[in-house]
Amino acid sequence: MAYTYPFVIGAGKDITAADVHAFLKTPTQVARRVAELAAQRFVADFLLKGRYSAEGGAVTWSVDDSLYSDDDPETIAPGAEYPLTTAGEGAPETARTEKDGQDTEITDEAIKRMLLDPVNRALLKMVNRTVRRVDAKALAIIGSEVTATHAAAAAWTNGEAIVVDVLTADAKMDALDLGLAADAVLLKPLQFAKVAGFFMKADMLAGGITGAVASGVIPNVMGKTWVTSNNVPFNDPLLVDSEQLGGIATENLGSPGYTAVPGTVGLETKVMRIDDRDAYRPRVRRVGVAAVIEPRAGIRITGTGL
Repeated sequence: MAYTYPFVIGAGKDITAADVHAFLKTPTQVARRVAELAAQRFVADFLLKGRYSAEGGAVTWSVDDSLYSDDDPETIAPGAEYPLTTAGEGAPETARTEKDGQDTEITDEAIKRMLLDPVNRALLKMVNRTVRRVDAKALAIIGSEVTATHAAAAAWTNGEAIVVDVLTADAKMDALDLGLAADAVLLKPLQFAKVAGFFMKADMLAGGITGAVASGVIPNVMGKTWVTSNNVPFNDPLLVDSEQLGGIATENLGSPGYTAVPGTVGLETKVMRIDDRDAYRPRVRRVGVAAVIEPRAGIRITGTGL
């Protein structure tokens, strides 16, 4: 039986070295390519959905601020004035932005001999490093700020045990009466693999086992998105309300020559031509900082045995 495979753009001789040089001299195209490589890669951007502007190099917020106004609403008579209430503020906290970035070099010889491949490899490697750097710092902040825990009722050796603990931890968060609603569970990759296996064995996935095996993706289970990252610095599964936990503050330095694609949360690119070296020097950077605004929007599940 013969097999056919989809055509890969860039394979064979459909591009030339001149095309690659033109690509590197077009900032928007390079920025789009980096955005494609980084798309949905930053777990920090998923867990911290708020987007803030760090004017002056820092962002300030209130920690442990109540989610309620200080008074109950009152019944208003026709034509009467509404009562004025206050909204108390928590203790202020400030975080400074950090500029993370790096350069690499791509020679004319590499482009002539391998066309677009050395460019793609260089950009991908820089994106990988940037993701690891940004996520590691953001997840460390989340790990230090989120202190609430829930002790697992039993080791996570089957789907039913996982359901019990996740729903119980979810109920604990809901009992705070702060309007929190957990929507994601963060795991290390090996933990994620075990949990996926338990869910499949219990046939608890949307679409059943067949669909999950075919796609390689765990659908939402219990209304939670199950996510994983190599950069998770803690061992306990983390249940979070990603809408309330916090956000990413980015700063636009206004540096000449940089290009960013909307939606990439502070990710910028720049390509410099080094004529005396017959090479290009692409740069990838991100200026920002993670901010945990509501630490109570997360809870660790301890004692799972994963």
